[in-house]
Amino acid sequence: MILIDSLYVNNSGGLILLKYLIPEIEKEIDNVFFLIDQRCQDEFINIPAIKKKVLKPSIYERNLFYITNKTKFTKVLCFGNIPPPIKIKAEIYTYFHNINLLEIPNNIYQPNWIRSAVKQCYIYLKKHNTDKWIVQTNNTKKVLMKTLSEPCEKVLVHPFFPKILNNPDFNNDKRKDYIYVSNYTKEKNHKTLLLAWQQLFHRGYLLTLHLTLSNHPRELEILLKKLISQGVPIINHGFVKKERIEQLYNLSKATIYPSINESFGLGIIEALQFGCDVIGPDLPYLHSVCYPSCTFKSNDINSIVNSIIEYEKNDLPISKILVFNELDQLLQLIK
Repeated sequence: MILIDSLYVNNSGGLILLKYLIPEIEKEIDNVFFLIDQRCQDEFINIPAIKKKVLKPSIYERNLFYITNKTKFTKVLCFGNIPPPIKIKAEIYTYFHNINLLEIPNNIYQPNWIRSAVKQCYIYLKKHNTDKWIVQTNNTKKVLMKTLSEPCEKVLVHPFFPKILNNPDFNNDKRKDYIYVSNYTKEKNHKTLLLAWQQLFHRGYLLTLHLTLSNHPRELEILLKKLISQGVPIINHGFVKKERIEQLYNLSKATIYPSINESFGLGIIEALQFGCDVIGPDLPYLHSVCYPSCTFKSNDINSIVNSIIEYEKNDLPISKILVFNELDQLLQLIK
């Protein structure tokens, strides 16, 4: 039997990938069992009860599950960044998709930094319990090898992402706006983007920016309301469903992506599939997934402003995707 261990995956890009992966696994593999995080159990109600176990996302609960079931599985895919808590006689793959657990940003709130550092230490201690790591980009592979002191041959690169089912509207006459699809974390750098948009407005550029911010701090909400009251053309749609996001992409000519660190950047991949250009920081994660139309210095408001102005004034190269969907290769590994 094959185990898909998705404990600790409950939101953001990890959940999007998991919701795409599970139906594909069910189509290809009959003898499979799923370990589901209780915080997102409603997303997987269609999985028969006999084929899943819902647990609290705790070390104790996960450890107990593996001890109880250590002889039941021949292959395991740990999808939540963390190898099994104990060594078991099975072929183990750990899919790592949170680079912030490897390169912990220094500017995050101290308790969050400590929490991430503890998780990193725990992953390091358990790294011998996995046979292979799977990552989404060569950039993440490089960081994982360095941080966890793992050899090159132990880290496989197999990106995968949901396919766009609806046809994008490539009518450029309709595409005048900018978009940043991302929920809030400090690393996503929304504040810097808002201040850059304010500066663009004061310099006479009336460019509409679409955001999908939710669960953000009061400080950011106050800034957002202040800018909107000044007439800065920013629209925060909050949490929106997939169909609405597709509509917003079809209104936008480019995604502006100020995030300071990404394992993959699903928002970049989505935007490229919808025919949007990419404007982002001159950082390794960006260059590992695409050829951007324009880049800026990370965390530099003036640089962001200048990159948008350059994009508006000049005929810059069209952005191009550099990664391919390797879902088939991933499924072959765990069959």
